[in-house]
Order: sequence, then C-alpha cells, then structure tokens
Amino acid sequence: MTQIRSKPREPIDMWELPTKRKMNGCLDDVLLGTVAWYLTGMVMFLGFSLGFQFLVRSHNAAPPDAGFLGAFAIYDGFSYKRVVEEGYEFNPKAQSNIAFFPVYPLSARWVRAATGLSTEAALLLVSNASLLGAFILLARYLRARFPTAQRAAGNTERPAAGDTAQPAARDTAPCRLVDATLVALGLFPTGCFFRMCYTEAPFLLLIVAAMYGIQRRWPLWAVISIVGLATATRAAGVALLAPLAIHIWRSQPTKAARAWRLAFWLPLACWGLAGFMAFQYVEFGDPLACAHAHGQWRIRPALALPDKAAALATFEPLRAVYDPRSPAYWKAFDRHGTPWFSLAFANPIFLVAALALLALGVWKRWITPGETWLGALMLLIPYLSRAHEMGMGSMGRFVSVVFPIYLVLGQIATRLPFAVGTSLFAVAAFYLAVYSALFAAGYLIF
Repeated sequence: MTQIRSKPREPIDMWELPTKRKMNGCLDDVLLGTVAWYLTGMVMFLGFSLGFQFLVRSHNAAPPDAGFLGAFAIYDGFSYKRVVEEGYEFNPKAQSNIAFFPVYPLSARWVRAATGLSTEAALLLVSNASLLGAFILLARYLRARFPTAQRAAGNTERPAAGDTAQPAARDTAPCRLVDATLVALGLFPTGCFFRMCYTEAPFLLLIVAAMYGIQRRWPLWAVISIVGLATATRAAGVALLAPLAIHIWRSQPTKAARAWRLAFWLPLACWGLAGFMAFQYVEFGDPLACAHAHGQWRIRPALALPDKAAALATFEPLRAVYDPRSPAYWKAFDRHGTPWFSLAFANPIFLVAALALLALGVWKRWITPGETWLGALMLLIPYLSRAHEMGMGSMGRFVSVVFPIYLVLGQIATRLPFAVGTSLFAVAAFYLAVYSALFAAGYLIF
C-alpha cells in the first residue's frame, strides 16, 4: 500500500500580512502603495502636528502667517510659493528664486488654477500625490526587477533586456521584499521633506518612473520624456543619463549603432534642462542664472577650484561639521544644541551611510549597474557642487531621493530577524517624527 505523505507546512513569514497576498496585478500594487503611503505619512503628520502645536512655544518662534498649512511652506517652500505666485526673478548679487527648478512650482501653479486652492495647498497636493505615485511605481518596479522570484509567484512580467535580475534576489519572497522596501521609503527620517512644499517627492516620482520605463522596455521617446522632466526638476536629474546610456548601449547590436544612438538620444534627454536654460537666457540674459543664484546660498565663501578640489578630496566638508572653529559647525545652526536631534549634525552621516549602502548593494549584487551609477551620481553631484559652500547642508535631504538605497534597505530588512528589523524601523519612524516636529516648530532643518 502506498503511503501518502503530506507536505510539511511552510514557516509563517512575519513580514507578510495575516492573509497571504498574491501580488500579481497592478491593482494589488496600487493598494499596497496607497496603504504604505498613508500609514507612514501618519507618522510624519503626527510629528509635524506636535511640533506646530507645542514646540513653537518652547523657543518663541513666530508661527507662519498662513497658520498650520503655511508651516509646510517655510524655508525652500517659501521660495517655491513665490515662484508660483510671482514668477521668477534674478539678482546676480542676492539670493533669487531662479535657483529653484521649474517643474514643481509650475505643476502647483496649474493645480491652483484648476482647483482654486491656495498656493500652499496646491504645493502640498502636488508633493503628496507625487509621493503616492512613487510608492505605487516602486512596488511595480520591484516586481519587474526580480523576474525569477516573480515567476515562482505566478507573475509573468518580462525582465528588461540586458538588465538581468540579481541572483541574490531569488531567495527573497517577493511580497515581503516589496513590503520592507516601501516601509524603508516611507519611514526614512529625512523623507519628511517628501510631504512638505519641497521638490523631493516629484523628483522621486520621475526617478522611479524613468527607471521603471527602462526596466519594462518602454519606447525610448517615453523614457526620454521622463528623464527630460527630471532634469528640469532638480540638477541631479542628469544622473539619469547614466542608466539611460547603459540601457541604450545594451539594446544595440553593434558599437557603431550604440555610439550613434547615444550621441543622438542623450543630449535630447536633457530637453528639460535645455529649456530652462533657454528661458533664463531670454528672461535674464544669462543661461546660467540658476547656477549663479545658487552661489548666493552659502554659509562660507567659495574656494578657488584647486583649493575646493583638494578640500573635497580630503572630505573637509564632512570634518568641518564637527569642528567648532569652522563656520560649518553644526551648533551654529541648531539652537537646541542636542546632536542626536540635529539634522545639521547628521548630514555627513547620511551621506556616508548612503555610500555604504550602495557599496553593499554592489557587493551583494542587489542593485544593477544602472542603479549603482544613478545612486552614485545623485550623491556626487550635490557633494561636488555645494558641499563645501553649504557645510554639508541639505545632504540628508538629498540622500532621501537616492532610491537605490531603498532597494538595499529592503533586502537587509528581509534578512534580519523580525524583532531586529521592526526595531530599526521604529528608530527610523522616531526620527521621521522628530525632524517633522522640529521643522514645523521653525527650527532650521536643512
């Protein structure tokens, strides 16, 4: 008599929801992205509300004229508000709002005209809708990135040509990898800027959309349209040229065809930046007015090029943050004087941590060459261009949009014991709330 043996039960995966999900369709990713966006957003919103209601009084900060809603539009948000309401202006000898790229404020202007919302509400709507789109697209991107794991789960999406899935991802359950990566994105401490009147969320959406288009082999004109928009959203948008170049190179059979297509498509992919420069030339007679305006935002004088190169090569901007003799010393900007609540203190740490995560992703083969180059350039561009003059200011905010680090964080989280992973996410959520509260209270969070 043949003995029938029952299959042993699979161990319960603590990263999965109690009802086992099959993430095989777009609607599943829309739902998952929306839930992750909402729940992690509540952490930021509660911290922000607490700071606005209580911390303002603790250091006698003047509340914004527009009340609670206006508190989302202080610092850089105020400059975007001025662009929406008044347009661009440029003074070569003073800080000018031409330093801020146009896609975000123009989008808010169109939303305000279509809905009748206030400027702050329009800016917030664009930011939070963009972040929601980024969550959903990131979920879709992850499923396209790991086709071997997806076939095991019944997904038939095809991988991108030449950009193969990484072997290390084959032993990672697709559902829990997506869960962990979205949580890492939503709870990243400086991700508080995603939900304020800042350009981070629209920029992240365009970055993820371009990478998803490359992964899914969209028509080249569609990918280039997105890349061009990214170059008109932030200067670091040109970092997308690296994965785009890799994609074009791998899609052509001969070196001659590759060279021709690269020479044609890469300059065309900068159409957004070129258009912005043309506007500056027509309006102000200076196609580099944006760059010159950026030079007026600094906490210490610019160096001659050889001296600046030497300072950057020896990591002087990072060391200066902790040097009491330097104008970049972190305590000069945080009145509370508490290092573990200071973003100025943490900015170099965010940069070093992001570089370490990229290195780990390369070593473990969790990220592709395109993702690696994208992440590296998105870190190098602000470091090489503004780290010295700004004393590493805003570096933590710049790190928040380097989306390849979330792929690595998701891989790490799925390999940690549940209690350890949960504890790390709890720490991230705490700092997300802290930075949000300090920002709402008027502390200089940059």
